[in-house]
Amino acid sequence: MNGYGDHMQYSVFRCDLSDQEKVHLTEKLHKVLKHDEDQILFFPLGPSGGERENNIYAIGRAYVPIERGSVIV
Repeated sequence: MNGYGDHMQYSVFRCDLSDQEKVHLTEKLHKVLKHDEDQILFFPLGPSGGERENNIYAIGRAYVPIERGSVIV
């Protein structure tokens, strides 16, 4: 991830990528990823109220959105 974005916390990076940079980074990550164990998620941080969760891109293990519902504690 060096050179692609800011290290925010352990294994979380904020990157401002062009389409070409995203393709290049994705290719590099595919080479080092353990596809049956690891998961890399690209979360677009577009405008507030946008369709962000519908645009999540995953490499490796598939992204399964958390079903939101009521929780009684």
